[in-house]
Amino acid sequence: MYLMDKVKKYYFILIPPILTAALLLFEFYKGALYPFGTGSITWCDMSQVFVPLLMGYKDLLAGKASLFFSFSNAGGMNYYGLFFFYLASPFNLLLGAVDKQEVVLWVNILVLLKLAFSSLTACIYLSFSHRNLTSLECIALSLVYSFCGYGLMFYQNIMWLDNMILFPLFMLSIDRLIKEKKNTMYIVLLSLIIICNFYTSYMIILFALVFFGVYLHYHKNSDNGVVCARLISGTLISLLLTAFVYIPCYIQTLHSSRFEDTVISAVGTTHFLANYTTSIPVLLCSASVFTIMLINVFLNKEQTKDSKSALIVCLLSLIPIFIEPVNLIWHAGGYMSFPARYGFISIFMVIRYCAVCLSSRTNRSEKTQKTGPLMLALFTGLLYAILTPQFFEHYGNDLTQYTLSLWGNNESLDRTTELFCFGLICYGVIYILYRKDLISRTSFAALLLVLIILESSLNIRMYMISAYTKNPSNAEHYTSIAEIADKIDDSSFYRVNTDDKITDNNMIGALGYNSLSHYTSLNNEDYIVNQKRLGYSSVWMETGSYGGTDFTDALYSVKYKIIRGTPSEDSVFSNDQYSIEPTDHYLGLGIITCSDLSDSTYIPDDLSRSEVQRYLFRKLYYVDPVTDYQFDHNDGINYSDNTYHIAEGTHITYHIHVSGEQTLYADCFNTYGSHLSEDYYDSLTIAVNGNEIRSNYPSGHDNGLCRLGIFNDEDVVIDLFCKKSVNVRSFGVFGFDNSLLAAAISNTQTADLNYENGKITGQCSCDNPSSCILAVPYQEGFTVKVNGHKVDHSRIFSDFISFPLEKGDNTIVITYRPQGFDLAVSISLIGVVLLILYIFKGSKISYPQKIYDLSLITVRIVTAAALIVIYLLPVILNFLYMRH
Repeated sequence: MYLMDKVKKYYFILIPPILTAALLLFEFYKGALYPFGTGSITWCDMSQVFVPLLMGYKDLLAGKASLFFSFSNAGGMNYYGLFFFYLASPFNLLLGAVDKQEVVLWVNILVLLKLAFSSLTACIYLSFSHRNLTSLECIALSLVYSFCGYGLMFYQNIMWLDNMILFPLFMLSIDRLIKEKKNTMYIVLLSLIIICNFYTSYMIILFALVFFGVYLHYHKNSDNGVVCARLISGTLISLLLTAFVYIPCYIQTLHSSRFEDTVISAVGTTHFLANYTTSIPVLLCSASVFTIMLINVFLNKEQTKDSKSALIVCLLSLIPIFIEPVNLIWHAGGYMSFPARYGFISIFMVIRYCAVCLSSRTNRSEKTQKTGPLMLALFTGLLYAILTPQFFEHYGNDLTQYTLSLWGNNESLDRTTELFCFGLICYGVIYILYRKDLISRTSFAALLLVLIILESSLNIRMYMISAYTKNPSNAEHYTSIAEIADKIDDSSFYRVNTDDKITDNNMIGALGYNSLSHYTSLNNEDYIVNQKRLGYSSVWMETGSYGGTDFTDALYSVKYKIIRGTPSEDSVFSNDQYSIEPTDHYLGLGIITCSDLSDSTYIPDDLSRSEVQRYLFRKLYYVDPVTDYQFDHNDGINYSDNTYHIAEGTHITYHIHVSGEQTLYADCFNTYGSHLSEDYYDSLTIAVNGNEIRSNYPSGHDNGLCRLGIFNDEDVVIDLFCKKSVNVRSFGVFGFDNSLLAAAISNTQTADLNYENGKITGQCSCDNPSSCILAVPYQEGFTVKVNGHKVDHSRIFSDFISFPLEKGDNTIVITYRPQGFDLAVSISLIGVVLLILYIFKGSKISYPQKIYDLSLITVRIVTAAALIVIYLLPVILNFLYMRH
């Protein structure tokens, strides 16, 4: 009976997720989105990163991939950090029953479920931590959380929504810690937050420091020492438990190009104001709670201790959205886009403050309301329901600017602010009528709920439905290219490249093929640089599977290419748009050579990209297959300080006589940086024998070597038209001798290694002691065994792996374990033991008062230092930099 009474009392916590799902489904139905049509809410990062990664995740679920290492990405990369950064959500398990072609549609359902669960956990928090709220008020405030700007604008990064779900429960665990001195729930929630997404867990831990700093200032209770002792012990146990996640993952981030600048230089040199045209709209989807907040701040003559502390925490969580130096600290020193990645915390703190304010009115009687004020409240709601859709129809282009460019602009900010201000007025009328006791609490809560539903519906259209209407072909593209998944019947090891950027770079691996391309923040910096050096296209943290030469493709064991256009007779598979074609040159994995490569750890940095090709070929085969061609004399181009200086309007002509069969390539390249754009991009138009083949080379999509074609004993005229002045380090046209390449390939012995169940294995026989060159990006964590004995392996050619082979038969086994994994697992096991002991013994033991006093002092010092580092030092540092 007790359980049934509890269920009846809290049944309403199921209403917010039902309403959330129902409202999203209704908007999906109107917009012909899946499951009512073929539309998908995917765009930008969700298209480029997460849909392909989720498709590849299906291979992990099917046992076709390893959690530690994956050849599907970046030529072979540490998959462990990738998993815990992007894929650790339990919701992803639902994809096990979905075909790869359907993943692009099923993300609609995943986002729907995550937003629905966000409203559920918000309602659980509000119901148990603010028991004086009515059920209608809990439901209304919970919907504000699920449909806040963070969820609607940043859902593309679907992995962040898991911690948005867990955060209200984390706040409930803090309440339980403070009120009941119990920290088991706190340990569990903090651990889950770190496991589900260790990146945003940093922001939540940062917030916890801010929260406890403010709490201890306003609540000077006698048992604060006990609370702090439980906080410290709970945090330490949680950090021990989750070491298996964050230690290996953190080490992996250190090898990425995620943070180019130091935190100090980034904070010091940034603008003082944040990217407000994009960050402020994250708040503008929640006019209801900001109305309640503002009215209570300005009209309440006296704030209670609880409301004061709730308000201060709320304001501190809002500051980084406006002040960029502080914002960067919340982002661990840098970000590329999505300038309020902690935004769910800020919104929830506003909701929490509103809950405190609404709870304080429980001592007022439910008066019989007057007809006039009620009619005014109803009219206000009706006015909102009529005018806001009309406003959206009239200013839709401005309001949906974000889904066009990932950034807001002044016009979009103006329109969303106007919509927000109208919401403030409408919500304000209803709330003030309630504060004056002119309408009942039930009427207020019901009208509040209705207006929130209307506001949320509009925001769904603004940030989700418009993402489909502006990118209607996304789902069709992914469905089409997913048809070529797992279509190669070949038991040897091979990689698959493309002839151009025909799809997002993560998609090749998602199709089930070993790939050179990759795009996430964890892409290894050395690999990115070396791919540029070898002539492959790369920009930002994105590496492509196109560019390079036939020679480098062979080094990488590229056996097939996906192309757009008419399939050949040798096609492995084709559909209406794509075909899989075999390449002309292929080497198995593991080149066996007797060459002396002792001085080849790194490719010299001062080589042009044609010289890099020559360097590698001569090191392996002792002949030179590369011919650098000279352009006709031209005063518009000169070479000095290892740089080509080309004036705008320069017409560069190459008159070339090709001897034998050569593949010709053009090049225009400058730096190995990871900027989204370079000043030499879009500088050249390239024509071959009068036929234009590139109009904007190089570009963000096409900055590798430009393949001009195969020519055989003929004259070729190549024209380069320079559209703007550029200064580049690597420039020109060169030819690669195909006969030398073919001869080298046919005479190369390989170990023909293969990859299965997380191991690279194979057997080979050598006439003499030799070296095996593994075209796999060099990284710590590999263990190489030859004939059962561990052998040393080393870096070669800047980012390949080399290890010795014995004379005679060699059985090779190569395994990979993420750097720091063994240590991290040992620490986590210690955490498990301590947790068990703590649950059964530690939490029941009373400690001397000195321990509690010391705990209180420690937390006060740590939180005070955190507040200074987070809010004060960045502003001072930025001011000092600006002065200089």
